Amino acid sequence: MRQHRGGDGNDVYVDFTIFYQIDPARSGQVLAENGPGANYERYWVRDYGRAVMRYVFGELTTERFYVAEERDRKMRAAEK
Repeated sequence: MRQHRGGDGNDVYVDFTIFYQIDPARSGQVLAENGPGANYERYWVRDYGRAVMRYVFGELTTERFYVAEERDRKMRAAEK
């Protein structure tokens, strides 16, 4: 995610990586529902990940975002 608006309206930038794997047993369903290429990654993995990060980190004010313990706690929540 490139940009995040904090709970106080300020913009902060968060860089994160999502590692995922499509279950081979469901790959046909994923292809049928999303089409070929990177559509699944673009429309589900990236967009859903961005939404989760905005929701979780959006609870922090800009000052609290820069407190490592607060940020780490939110990161663990986002991972779940």
